[in-house]
Amino acid sequence: MGEGEPRDPKVASFEAAKTRRSEAETEKRAALLRRMHLIGEQLTMLKNQIDRLEADLANRKDSHANLTGELRAALGMLESEGVIDDERIKSFLERTEELEK
Repeated sequence: MGEGEPRDPKVASFEAAKTRRSEAETEKRAALLRRMHLIGEQLTMLKNQIDRLEADLANRKDSHANLTGELRAALGMLESEGVIDDERIKSFLERTEELEK
């Protein structure tokens, strides 16, 4: 067929349907890419939040270990000087030693 000649209606209908499908697929891909981008942003935010929580937990563990160590040292010193002689304190010292291992 040359230019300007009328096209077969079946061919024109097929080409129009093909174009609509192609446009619909392009829209679906674009929507999928937008969703994937949003999910990626959310995952990044969650990862950053997890990193902050892990750092906070590590700091708390360090603080707890430091305070426990200081308390254990102070109680041990008081016990060795005979200022205190309590089974509960001895039990505490033994438990903290076990936890530190």
